[in-house]
Amino acid sequence: MSARNLLYLLLVALGASAGISTPAHATVFGEVQGIVHDPQHRPIAGAHVVLQSKSSALSKSIDTDPDGSFRLQAVPLGAYTLTVSQTGFASLTQSMTLASGTSPVFHFALQVAAIQESVSVSTQTGVVDADSVCVRPLRSSTASQ
Repeated sequence: MSARNLLYLLLVALGASAGISTPAHATVFGEVQGIVHDPQHRPIAGAHVVLQSKSSALSKSIDTDPDGSFRLQAVPLGAYTLTVSQTGFASLTQSMTLASGTSPVFHFALQVAAIQESVSVSTQTGVVDADSVCVRPLRSSTASQ
């Protein structure tokens, strides 16, 4: 072991015993986690969560657990759009930036979707046979008695 390496180890050991921390290495990955619930704060199981990078084609998705929670791990640092959807609820989208050393926790309160109902009315037009029409005189209300 060289004298230089021995000196470095001695300084690290002395710094650790004195309460001085050694420099931390920045991470290039993080995680995104959260919970999805309805307006009454009941968890929504099976909601679809999509994390889409704003600067690349990277996309990660997951469905929420029975308790409405989700966790996306090993997410590269950067800017993303997070979208949550579930049948019967309005979708929510939120922008976010994942920075080194962070693990953001999101709470999505999905609103019940508006009921959409449509009625379709169709008619068939037919041809009237002029010979089958019966002409009758109109009775007037001013007719004499």
